[in-house]
Amino acid sequence: MKIVFLVVLLFPISLFAEECLDYKEVKSTYKVAAPIYAAVGVLKSDSCGDSDFAEKKRRIFFQKILTPGMVDDVNNGKYPKRCSFVITDAINRFHDDMKKKTHESSSCKDAKSLLEMF
Repeated sequence: MKIVFLVVLLFPISLFAEECLDYKEVKSTYKVAAPIYAAVGVLKSDSCGDSDFAEKKRRIFFQKILTPGMVDDVNNGKYPKRCSFVITDAINRFHDDMKKKTHESSSCKDAKSLLEMF
């Protein structure tokens, strides 16, 4: 019974996610945000251990670039507001996946170089 309830509960979410993929602006926003969130995840991993720097840069990117950009896109009718939640969820999952992995020191340096732009 619990499984059926969970499937029924999650089904509309997957429909929203699929629907959001029809908007090219959703895809382009994800393409910009995913590498940033991946770099943050890499730096937060146990192998890099630079969480403070990474979180500071993630916050700057989220507050000054990503959120205002998504608000503008929604206000200009480029995609529905619920798609901004789909984007945020997807990049956070990508971040979490990168954080769990082990990375070489060169990956840590590359991630830090990317985030130093902010």
